[in-house]
Amino acid sequence: MIHCVTSMNEGYFNGVGKLMIKTWLMRFPDEGYTLHLYLEDFTITTNDSRVKIYDWNTEVGQWYDAWQIKNKTDHKNPRRRRFTKKALTQIRAWNNINTGNFLWIDADILFLKPVAKDFFNIVLENFPLACWGQFEFESGTVFINLDHKDFQPIKKLYENIYIETKQTPPGQR
Repeated sequence: MIHCVTSMNEGYFNGVGKLMIKTWLMRFPDEGYTLHLYLEDFTITTNDSRVKIYDWNTEVGQWYDAWQIKNKTDHKNPRRRRFTKKALTQIRAWNNINTGNFLWIDADILFLKPVAKDFFNIVLENFPLACWGQFEFESGTVFINLDHKDFQPIKKLYENIYIETKQTPPGQR
């Protein structure tokens, strides 16, 4: 199973997010892929069983609030806030999904052509993580093998940047 994950608020959904969802549904294979949507301050309904909807505030909000308290100067930077929300959502999704393949897709990505069923494996090969970008890490699409032996150390490093180690993850109380 390939777990595609993104997050968005209502403004982003109304601007481009609904087009991302629509093109994902049109272009991704009917089998083997699921789209996990972490929605901040709003919800949607869908009849497609490939789409799973999560309340971002319940799933991630506590971590973000703690990050803001710890990072009093960083949280004033809009770009840093947006990236932190993305990072925390990714961490939460990794903990929710635990196994299989994971594809982070920014909510402003549109799919113009059908995605081949084996596309994920062609891109990722035998690496724990892959992304676009020749000279820097492009975080708009990140391919991850959650079962790869080298992924857990990567995950731990990422968690240490954004989450207080004393915090209990949401949903695990």
